[in-house]
Amino acid sequence: MLSFLLTACDTRGQMLRTAARVKAEMEPYFDHAQYAPATIHAAIVSEADFLAAPRDLEVIGNYLVVSDMYSQEAIHVFDGSSREYLGSFGRHGQGPGEFVAAPVLSAMPGADSVVVALDPSFRRVTRFHLPGGEVAPIDARDVVQIPTLFVYALEMVDERRAIGLGFFEEGRLGIFDLAAGTVSFAGAVPGNEADESFVRRQQAYQAYLAVNPARTRAVTATRLSTGVEIYDVSGELLAHAQTPYDFPVDYMVDQGGEFMPGWHNRFGYQSVTATDNLIYALFSGKAEAHFRGMSGAHAAFVHVFNWDGGLERVLRLDREVLDLAVDQAGATLYAITEKPQPAVLAFSLK
Repeated sequence: MLSFLLTACDTRGQMLRTAARVKAEMEPYFDHAQYAPATIHAAIVSEADFLAAPRDLEVIGNYLVVSDMYSQEAIHVFDGSSREYLGSFGRHGQGPGEFVAAPVLSAMPGADSVVVALDPSFRRVTRFHLPGGEVAPIDARDVVQIPTLFVYALEMVDERRAIGLGFFEEGRLGIFDLAAGTVSFAGAVPGNEADESFVRRQQAYQAYLAVNPARTRAVTATRLSTGVEIYDVSGELLAHAQTPYDFPVDYMVDQGGEFMPGWHNRFGYQSVTATDNLIYALFSGKAEAHFRGMSGAHAAFVHVFNWDGGLERVLRLDREVLDLAVDQAGATLYAITEKPQPAVLAFSLK
């Protein structure tokens, strides 16, 4: 027993020494000086008390819609022109129109007053009329269940089809027919198949997803690396974006099979949104050795790509944010943040 304890203490000591060395060697973040980023300034849309932990936002026609993790109601609605608060809906619960997790939001093509909300915990999709939140059934059903292990990102392609990301064994992307309740898969599961299970690889390569307003292209931006991939909406890979920095996913799996970030891990892209012309990807680049949890997820640099994957420019926000959404005209970049308090922001791109 004494020998075991001594060995365990020595192993822990080695791990702590390795972590300390890595922290000393790693740059905390990238300053982007060589890209001469243009700074854009935030206007406050809301810092109201009902904002608890905003997690997602979407521009739906003339509405700005925000999902919230801990507020009394899960979805908040603002007027996109006046930025007036219009109301909230979506109680926390397990019934129709209720949510366990902060909903993932998507626009419905051809419907400027309908928001599609995914509850990742239950793998179910609900449509709501804006601004009041009346349920809009899909194929006569109030709630549509997604037939996969786990899906955490979803974007509508048309009135019944969607493209999504999740812990899929068969491919990187899921292509869903919500009315029929069917799913197909596209793209290779990232990572080395010989090393880990598909769940661990999909977990390590979690990404953010956006589609262009015309619903012809999709883009993924990887949370723990610099991978930005461009697809058509059938899931065919078209291009890898030319990102300003390059670092891979670094992760480990412990003896119990649990995923853990690696020693050299950095936060990569924390959000992505798009117009028909441009992709806006929120980049952190912070080393997890220096920044933990939500402090690493908050970011201020936006990499702007064209749909061929070329880097157009770099923007610097005057406040760190968690998520982005852009209006179709490309005139305003909206954002949510928790620093120094929960807020909805607007940045002019003119």
